[in-house]
Amino acid sequence: ALLSNLRERQPAPRLPAPKSLSPAAQSVLLYHLARETVHHQPLQKIAETVGDSPNMLAKVKHELEAAELFEPMAFFIVAGDRVAQLNPKWIPGQEPFL
Repeated sequence: ALLSNLRERQPAPRLPAPKSLSPAAQSVLLYHLARETVHHQPLQKIAETVGDSPNMLAKVKHELEAAELFEPMAFFIVAGDRVAQLNPKWIPGQEPFL
């Protein structure tokens, strides 16, 4: 049987887990754990909060997903536009999900 993938976009290859997190990823993770959750916040807002560029936050998102600290492919719709967000596996104040 011949199988074809007719999706418009191919899934991105899974990145290997990093041995350590970049300083930008560490700052986002520490902000999430110590200050305020980044759950359901647009990358643009998180970038402004932690002082990084939106492009750097896109890289941080992929890094945290590769480290399996955040769920992959989290988006929501704002005024008809698809907005990327971070989707942590654990939110401070909740029991950890392992």
